[in-house]
Amino acid sequence: MANIAFVNDEFVPLEQAYVHVEDRGYQFGDGVYEVVYAYNGIPFAFEEHMDRFFNSLQSVRIKPAYSREEITSLAYEALERAGYSHAQIYYQMTRGTSKRNHPFPDHRVKSNLVITVREASTFPQERWKNGVFVHTMEDLRWGRCNIKSLNLLPNVLAKQKALDLGGFEAILYKDGYVTEGSATNAYIVSDGQLKTAPADKKILPGITRMQVLKLCRELNIEAHEQPFTLQELYEADEAFLTSSGIEVLPVSKVDNKLIGTGTVGSVTRKLQLAFRQLIADTCFNRISR
Repeated sequence: MANIAFVNDEFVPLEQAYVHVEDRGYQFGDGVYEVVYAYNGIPFAFEEHMDRFFNSLQSVRIKPAYSREEITSLAYEALERAGYSHAQIYYQMTRGTSKRNHPFPDHRVKSNLVITVREASTFPQERWKNGVFVHTMEDLRWGRCNIKSLNLLPNVLAKQKALDLGGFEAILYKDGYVTEGSATNAYIVSDGQLKTAPADKKILPGITRMQVLKLCRELNIEAHEQPFTLQELYEADEAFLTSSGIEVLPVSKVDNKLIGTGTVGSVTRKLQLAFRQLIADTCFNRISR
């Protein structure tokens, strides 16, 4: 087993993977990306990630040099070459390599594709069991957060500040309303009803978020995609975060204020278990591709 990269149209060991210094992703953050997790050697929700990837490409007007089918085939080949059962698949596409200049390069410049596969880190079980602490911060990101862009500096700064304060994640807010986390979608539960910010330009439409809302419908959990305030967050019975890497993660404390009783609530636990079962049904109880 080994960490693998696909770059410059070839597979290489990850430690040998390099991009050109004038790749526009390196100089402008001019590109988009996705992160997919594989369980039992099978990527979870891969097609949904690909849908979002191509929506992002279209939104930033990058013409893909590879088709959807080609990227899918390359990602699966990289996963097979790496050999990990539990893996993180990262892929990004930039506007290509050209002389540094703000306007788009000549139409003959092709976009650059990078794929990496490495063993996924084991998420601490106690965090799923007991929840995490988070800190709220003003949302200072750009106005198209629905695009999964390489431009992540505001997210990086917010995440690091939360870590410096002893928390796990930064919960972002704009004009008094919660948008999402620096690398997660955010939810509250009050009186058995779930709320999460609507999928507009202020948040990334998370793939795990999509699955959780579908599970809510199947489990008859009343769920609303509507804005909620910081005050509603502080006064919620339950709160949790989602992303591909953390799945469904309870929040026990916000800005040193306990959420509910400070323990994992029944709705959050129900969704945790249902999501784990969805992964099992998708990746363990079927024949691999």
